[in-house]
Amino acid sequence: MTSLPSEPSPAAGPSPHTTTTDMRIAEVKRRLLREASSAVSMLERSLAAMWEMDVPAAKAVRVADDRIDLEEVAIETECHEILTLHHPYARDFRSISFILKVNADVERIADHASSVAKIVNRIAGYQIGTPAWPMALTELGARVPVMCHHMLRAVMDDDVALAREVVAGDEVIDQLDRRLFDEV
Repeated sequence: MTSLPSEPSPAAGPSPHTTTTDMRIAEVKRRLLREASSAVSMLERSLAAMWEMDVPAAKAVRVADDRIDLEEVAIETECHEILTLHHPYARDFRSISFILKVNADVERIADHASSVAKIVNRIAGYQIGTPAWPMALTELGARVPVMCHHMLRAVMDDDVALAREVVAGDEVIDQLDRRLFDEV
């Protein structure tokens, strides 16, 4: 019984069989990971701004959201171009579909970070000092960025087991979300 050759790692460089489509998909995936990393960083910075009521930091998050919005459109455009001009199938089609789906979700993470930053600006106008945050909110603020980092690691490493752990961990997030409404 013969085994199939494994795909070369991206660090090894393109193989002689790498096509233009493969290289374009790899590049758009790298862009997606950079965009996702920026969005998660925005989320972390917006949460830090909220815990400390740091208005300048919150304003910086709002500005960063515009860059994420532009990159989301650029990645989507690139994916549609690959679909249109190269007619990918099988693995390539699945990769492009994955990138399109995750790209929209990453943009939502950035939007949520921007929403947190807006709240900081609004509360800072009425509040003196830092509010006493509900416990479920502080737990969510600690857990969600960690889950996002695990999700990024799963995507970078094509780690199915880690991806399943992230999905399973979502139930805890849902429970905290319900608890937050009760606390508030």
